[in-house]
Amino acid sequence: MQFCPQCGKVVSGSAADVEYKEEQKKEHALFEQTAEALATAIDAKDKYTHGHSARVAMYSTQIAREAGKSEEECEQVYFAALLHDVGKIGVPDSIINKPAKLTDEEYAQIKTHTTMGDRILRNIRERPKLAAGDLIGAGHAMLKTLD
Repeated sequence: MQFCPQCGKVVSGSAADVEYKEEQKKEHALFEQTAEALATAIDAKDKYTHGHSARVAMYSTQIAREAGKSEEECEQVYFAALLHDVGKIGVPDSIINKPAKLTDEEYAQIKTHTTMGDRILRNIRERPKLAAGDLIGAGHAMLKTLD
């Protein structure tokens, strides 16, 4: 007999394993759904880039697979790419949705979204590589070289 910390019950060996794995699947699904909901909220704020986060996640994951990354690494890339613009939450809508060219000051404010995203995502301690200093920062740095 074993105690399953996920469900709070005492269960037998193989039943405990099955129940533990089911709880892990549920937690993973909850994380995935929450990340996707957050990405949808981010994209809804920016009328010019609707669906951008999901596309970046899809393409980034494909590139990671083609580069021979493990499934775990591909998943890390997926979630980091999906949430790469989370810091836009801290940028005023008037700047994000400005139809004209941004001033230097406005552009500087847009660039702060990577730092804001880092602060937001560092709170997800179970997925430390989500933070901008890791995968997201690297992705934005790469994109910056393409400007």
